[in-house]
Amino acid sequence: MQQDLFGVVDLDSIPKKKRNKPLNIHLKLGKVCIGKKTFICRAIPYSPNYLNKKHWAVRARWKDAWEQEIWGRWMESRGEWKDYSFPLPFKIILTAHFFCIREQDYDNAIASLKGIIDGIVKAGIIKDDTYNHIVPKVKFVPVKTKAAEHVEILINKYVRK
Repeated sequence: MQQDLFGVVDLDSIPKKKRNKPLNIHLKLGKVCIGKKTFICRAIPYSPNYLNKKHWAVRARWKDAWEQEIWGRWMESRGEWKDYSFPLPFKIILTAHFFCIREQDYDNAIASLKGIIDGIVKAGIIKDDTYNHIVPKVKFVPVKTKAAEHVEILINKYVRK
């Protein structure tokens, strides 16, 4: 029992949200473009080896573009997850499937997720991007053409083995 302004409230009598649906959020990201007069578009985030040679403003624009792409895709699909309260109160596994012609090194691919992970935080899916809240993983799926390149994000609840 807990007391509020109007007296005693039985917390067990308050209906809880149904959580029958397992957490399996899937977001398919499109191409991301930056530029003013001419546009540069990417379906896969740049490797840090490439971006670290660029001006800080260019790196910031790419990061912001990926954040906006995540936010837009989340706004389209968040109605499916109304049974959950966001930000998620538990640790998640974020698996990024890179459908690409050429693989990156695994450590560079994890580092290239910075804009995507920050977008997930800004969209309100998770509270923070520390390792207490997220475990990032990357999987590469080979494709034959540049037009087929894209990123798919899968968010699942972390279960300790």
